[in-house]
Amino acid sequence: MPTSPEGAISRVLQLISIARPRSILDLGCGFGEYGFLIRLHMEDTRVWPTHWSQPERAKWAMRIDGVELHEPYIGSVHHTMYDRVIIGDALSEVERLGRYDVVFMGNLIEHLTKEAGRQLLDAAYERTDVALILVTPFGFAPFDAAEENVGQRHRSGWYPSDFACYRRAFSFVEDLSSRYPRLVVVIAKEAKITRELERRTSCVRNLVRHLALDLLGNDLGTKLYLRLRGAFRHSR
Repeated sequence: MPTSPEGAISRVLQLISIARPRSILDLGCGFGEYGFLIRLHMEDTRVWPTHWSQPERAKWAMRIDGVELHEPYIGSVHHTMYDRVIIGDALSEVERLGRYDVVFMGNLIEHLTKEAGRQLLDAAYERTDVALILVTPFGFAPFDAAEENVGQRHRSGWYPSDFACYRRAFSFVEDLSSRYPRLVVVIAKEAKITRELERRTSCVRNLVRHLALDLLGNDLGTKLYLRLRGAFRHSR
């Protein structure tokens, strides 16, 4: 069953906070990990009654819909935290559904060929009004699917350069200490999202530069900084 390490989850929640969506489409929602966390992170705490597993849906400020191909993943989390979950293929459903502030894909495109992945990215980007956000392994991470869900096999690997064709693409490499680091990408539609991401990544780049120079000296520190810089922002 697909899941994400801590660094990728934290980055996604940060990006969702910046985007402040009123509607989210979670493509390939799996067992509902991200929908659950986004609902808890973004929703007003007053919508949670004493028995928190039964939120007052009428007070929800945000709509979260999910699409999942493998029906056995669907459980109580989806019925509690999502407005609706559609069983079906991500590409077919995203082309049929309406527009959303944010379209999110957590650990999805690596299960597609590169061609099919690009087709899904373009379709999702066309249907988002604020930002397209995705998580995928950094590069190719081999994974053989179990017989009951052959769609889980990894068929492609992705790098920041794969998203350079989008005008406002930001790439972050997370969980560098894990066996397979995660690539978190946000493709912004709104200028205010771009400005906020520019401000935040600029602060991080400056911090990395000063630390590299202090620890390694001018020559080695500059080389290290230039190598790391691409992890914070890949393309405009």
